[in-house]
Amino acid sequence: MREGQVALDLVRPAPFINQLLAYQVGATVAAVPAIILALPFAIVVGGIQAPQSLMAGLLYIVSLALGYLVAILMGLIIGLTAFWTMELGGVLVIYTFANQFFGGALIPLWFFPPLLRRVADLLPFQAQAFIPLSMYTGQLDGAQAAQALVLQLFWVVILFGLASLLWRRALYRVVIQGG
Repeated sequence: MREGQVALDLVRPAPFINQLLAYQVGATVAAVPAIILALPFAIVVGGIQAPQSLMAGLLYIVSLALGYLVAILMGLIIGLTAFWTMELGGVLVIYTFANQFFGGALIPLWFFPPLLRRVADLLPFQAQAFIPLSMYTGQLDGAQAAQALVLQLFWVVILFGLASLLWRRALYRVVIQGG
């Protein structure tokens, strides 16, 4: 942003948003070999167990895909803020803390006091990891699982709309000077 390199990305035949999404998907795919190598060690040493049931495993896969979409869209929105801030360091620190805290990574959400849990329920962070893991462990099943999947889908739609809006507004922020 600061050096104007985004101008080159904007004139490429592939749309800029598609480039950003491809980058995020590529980063995920690049991590898969390390995960595959670490998984047997995690099973033996960490005691990872299979899902509670076949249905829990299937719900987990669907929920994981929706959680991944939420994570990608959140990353895209954070990336698009660079059109206004030029520096993402502070934004990333705040996002990382909020994501870990309200997403249940630091403390599982079922341990939150009621008021704090209501706040966490209003934010998209739980859709990334807490809901898929709750499906995997069998904490959510039946009507609760369906409700959680609808919530994740809701956040995918809302975040997609927000990212689209930010992208349209960001295009008007680009000023290209010199030659």
